[in-house]
Parts: sequence; C-alpha cells; structure tokens
Amino acid sequence: MVVYLTIKGILEQLPKIKFLQVHKSFIVNIQMVNTIEGNTLHIGSTKITIGLNWVNEVMDKLLKDRIIKR
Repeated sequence: MVVYLTIKGILEQLPKIKFLQVHKSFIVNIQMVNTIEGNTLHIGSTKITIGLNWVNEVMDKLLKDRIIKR
C-alpha cells in the first residue's frame, strides 16, 4: 500500500495508548511486543531496532507497569 503521509502524520491518527514510534521508520503496536533484547524489539519472528532517539521513551512506556525496571 502506498501512503503519502509522514510517520508523524500516521502516528497522530493512531491511538497513543496502543502505538509507539520506536525508530525513524517504525511504529509498533506495543501489545504485540514479545520481548526486548538490548535495543531490539521482538514481534513474532520480526526484529526491530529501537532508534537512539527513542530508547528512553520506548523503555519507559513498555516497562511502565512491569516489576522489572531497567
């Protein structure tokens, strides 16, 4: 599907509770994240690298209500 929107434009249309930008080229549904290994998210068999600009926000949101803290 070809879309003429920016990542920012797409992110603004998605529910903030469910979706999070993790890289300049990737938005993920946080409910679909299986594991975090270093700076890599595992969603099924797909691995997505967390961009340096997004590491703190991603970790805070994903680990917010979990017992394990970083």
